[in-house]
Parts: sequence; structure tokens; C-alpha cells
Amino acid sequence: MNCPQPVHKISEQISLINRMRLAWSQHVYWTRMLLISLAAKAPDAQDTAARLLQNPADMGAVFKEVFPRESVAEFEDLLTDHLQIGGALIVALRDGKKEEAAALDKKWHENADQLADWFGMVSPNYDRGAVQKMFYDHLDLTSKEVAARLAGKYPDDIAAFNTVEKEAMNMAEVNKCHSNVIGAEMQPIKRLVSFGIFASTFNSIVIRL
Repeated sequence: MNCPQPVHKISEQISLINRMRLAWSQHVYWTRMLLISLAAKAPDAQDTAARLLQNPADMGAVFKEVFPRESVAEFEDLLTDHLQIGGALIVALRDGKKEEAAALDKKWHENADQLADWFGMVSPNYDRGAVQKMFYDHLDLTSKEVAARLAGKYPDDIAAFNTVEKEAMNMAEVNKCHSNVIGAEMQPIKRLVSFGIFASTFNSIVIRL
């Protein structure tokens, strides 16, 4: 199996993983803040959306440490689409536009397919089917959060976000690179860290377990 070359220092590897963990945390936190603003038609919605849309570049900056910049640019575009479609879907659901919402939900899942394709293309360490399922689960959990918020069922909304947050922090994927990090200088460590969709699979790239 051809794994991307890891960074040379263990401290740098850990730093990359922590940066990805932070970026994925911010993904769900700023998505939630946008949901709250859009549901209430709050005046900060546009500014909140602008902050959320920094997230693809933040994630991309970490991936650029491992993958070609041109490939990562495609990922950033796809993740931007993911966020913009999600925002439009919230508005359509809020305003009772069922047909528009259905079309956006379909487009959202198609975007998830494209993201899964990207992961499957960029490295053999990613299982395209597993990544697709994780994205679908993410959409499903986020949709439940949105539905509860828009219905004014705030305890259910909070409970749904708790699940989204746990998904972001705890979703782990079986690591596929089992070689040492730097030749014989470091022994493999099984599941050094486990966290969100990107960070958990990114772990298999930079740590090469």
C-alpha cells in the first residue's frame, strides 16, 4: 500500500492531527450557530455564515501538509458546497418550501457522494464506501438537529447536537497504514487518537499506523 510520506517529527504529526480536530469541531459548532441564527432570522446570520465558510480553508490547510495543493483545492470547493447547500436547506425548511427543500436535500447527498469520491481518489488509505456512510450519517444527524430546532423542540435540538458533537469527536476509522512512522525509530501505535470524520482517517495518513 502506498502511503503518503509523513512529516518528519512526531510533534509535527500530533500538531496536524490536533489542527484537524479543531477544524472539525469548528465545523459543527459554527454550523450550529448558523442554524440558530437562521431559525430566528437573526441579523447576525450573514456574518455567522461568513465565519462558517472559513472552515473549508482551515481543513484544507491541514490536508495541504500531506496531499497536492491542487487536489485539496477541489476538497475545499466541495466542502464549501456542503455548507452552502446546508444553509439553503435550513432556510427552505424554515419557510415551508417543501419541494425546494427536497431538491436541496438530494443535492446535499450528491455532494456527500462527491466528497467520498475525493477521499477515495486522494489516497488508497480511505475506504470510499466507509467515508460515504460517515458523510450520510453526518447529514442525517444534522437534519435531525435542524428539524428539532425549527420545530421549537429545544431539548430535542440540544440532544441532537450532542450526538452531532460526539460523532465529530469519536467517529474513528480502522487505520490502514501499519508501517512505522519513521523507519525503525517508532513502533506502531494502534489508534493513537480517535475523532471526527476527517481527523480519524487523517490519523491513518500522518501517523501511518
